[in-house]
Amino acid sequence: MMQHRSKAHDHVVPMLNAVEHARVLARVLASPVIKGPIIRRPNAVNLAERFDADAAGVDEMKRLRAKYGDGPVQVRLTPGRRVALLLNPDDVHRVLNETPEPFSPASLEKRGALNHFQPAGALVSSPSARRERRPFNERALESGKTIHSHAETMTQAIREEVEALRGHLDFTGTLDWEAFSTMS
Repeated sequence: MMQHRSKAHDHVVPMLNAVEHARVLARVLASPVIKGPIIRRPNAVNLAERFDADAAGVDEMKRLRAKYGDGPVQVRLTPGRRVALLLNPDDVHRVLNETPEPFSPASLEKRGALNHFQPAGALVSSPSARRERRPFNERALESGKTIHSHAETMTQAIREEVEALRGHLDFTGTLDWEAFSTMS
């Protein structure tokens, strides 16, 4: 789901009516929000599993796709704040190709979640700042190369961290967030 920013494209991306908004909020968006979009809440996850909340979300997405076609559709979250709800995997390509305008990846939720870790990250930047920051990221990530020039060093560090994590798992019999988050 991406924030839709341009009024020029409103005729291309239909807006859901009030009843559909309520259905999407209750059946599609409530479950991931309640379960914890970044850090999962185990009790909420168990409750959502018990009520098969994800299946209800899938059913609602299928219903919207049957009505609106492959499209994305717009959901108004608050006055002046809209997001595009993608109904077809091909929409992902459209959104990526039309980012950061009219579809912005810098949603309020994403900025809130990532600002702590990357306050100046390209992903949560305004379109103009993103244009400046993105080339640096592309160079650092070496996205044009099949294998990063530091791949060997990174692979070794990952192996060491995973081995430490496996040691914890062998010792305690569980893999929990505390062990995972304290890997050095």
